[in-house]
Amino acid sequence: MNDPNHQLELLRKVRLALKNHQYQNAITYLQETVQLAHTSGDYGAEGRHLGNLALIYYRLNQPERALDYFNKSLRCARLDNDRVTEGGLMGNIGNILRELGRYDKAKEYLEGALQIAREIGDRRGMGIWFGNLGLLYDDLKEVQQAIH
Repeated sequence: MNDPNHQLELLRKVRLALKNHQYQNAITYLQETVQLAHTSGDYGAEGRHLGNLALIYYRLNQPERALDYFNKSLRCARLDNDRVTEGGLMGNIGNILRELGRYDKAKEYLEGALQIAREIGDRRGMGIWFGNLGLLYDDLKEVQQAIH
């Protein structure tokens, strides 16, 4: 069923479940919205819902699952040719990888996010990703790189 009212009702249920800290219910409803968006070929909506699932798993201290959903969301952003979202997702993935101590991969993603921000003229994004790269270099005790 691809009824917009059904999708809106599911999203209302997601918000209510999150408000009440009923994360498993929110996950269930979001998974249904992902399926509906996928079936209709709406990569933008599918990616947003996958990203929201990633955020819930991150909040539940399940970074590996969060990474999985962020990567799925990233694929949707690329299919939708949404560079802004692509850059943000790359940065989110990079930050989680940094937290997990996977510094080489984190650097790749954060540099990718920075490159996209440069390409699209997103000065705010550039500042965010420069700052996050600085934190990564600080973690690695590479002070000179962190300063640059």
